[in-house]
Amino acid sequence: SGVAASGAGDAAPAADSSSKWAGTYSDFAHDGCERRLYVAYDGLSGKIVGRDNPEGKDCRTRELALQWSLKFTLDSADGNEIRIEEGKRSVSSRDRREDGKDTNIAVARWDGDGILFPDGVKWKKAKGSR
Repeated sequence: SGVAASGAGDAAPAADSSSKWAGTYSDFAHDGCERRLYVAYDGLSGKIVGRDNPEGKDCRTRELALQWSLKFTLDSADGNEIRIEEGKRSVSSRDRREDGKDTNIAVARWDGDGILFPDGVKWKKAKGSR
């Protein structure tokens, strides 16, 4: 589908790095945990790759990390809204969703320097990140 693989070394050639969405983000609620968006060539879809500490702590320790990925779509390559296909966990809090559904579409917005989620969580894009 044109979306880059989850490995960091093979992502750059397959992703459209000109998208404001593509790159690495800081999630202050999950310090040091990977948050990276890869955008497909068409600029309208991609995936989010992340890692979490299974104990809910920050990821600065050498403990095992849970890797996850979620698909997303954009209305336009330069759009300010992103639709993320969540599984049983919230993309922003990483807590289990309590709505009983297996999937959900979370809509977040570009906020000038990062992604603002409906619950108020913000992932700030790393400077110079593509």
